[in-house]
Amino acid sequence: MKQQGTKEVPPGPVENLFGHSIVSSWKGDYLQAPAILLTAMRYSLPLLLAATLSGAALAPQSQSSAALSALVLQLAQPRKALPDLPVKEARRTLSQARQRYQRGLPAGTNLYLTARVLNEVAAPEPVLVAVDTWQGNHISGRIVRTTADGRATTATDPVDFDEPAVLDWLVLRPDGAEEGNYLGKFLELEDRLASLED
Repeated sequence: MKQQGTKEVPPGPVENLFGHSIVSSWKGDYLQAPAILLTAMRYSLPLLLAATLSGAALAPQSQSSAALSALVLQLAQPRKALPDLPVKEARRTLSQARQRYQRGLPAGTNLYLTARVLNEVAAPEPVLVAVDTWQGNHISGRIVRTTADGRATTATDPVDFDEPAVLDWLVLRPDGAEEGNYLGKFLELEDRLASLED
């Protein structure tokens, strides 16, 4: 005699999904169906989560590296003079950036400064600098360069300068979000407008 609420379930595709039988012909009540789904989720959820997180972890890094590359390339373009307004705004807010840096930035967040420093032939050149130390008015860091294919490299060339040489600042978060970068945003807009005229 068949019990009320039970049903014979034929073997289905779930039994072969993980290499063992979880639905082979069994007689049970309908409350066992959620257990089967939970078993399937137990095996697939960690894989899905790992795939999702690994993709999310890679995206911000490429975003921040692209932002740095674009800024370095903009600064390398020959210009008669840098625009005054974004430089004035950057210098006006520079003390706030310095205070935040000295208090300590969150993990993975970096401070970059655009500064006019002397190059190898003693000519002033605007460069992007990854800040290592900022004590009082003196800043030490490493110049960020690009490779031949236009990607930002790790900052390796050491440089020291004083605060008056700073033209702009950029706080770059791990997710690619940026603060500051007044000069970089202005130069990017200028380049976009110039490309529309062509």
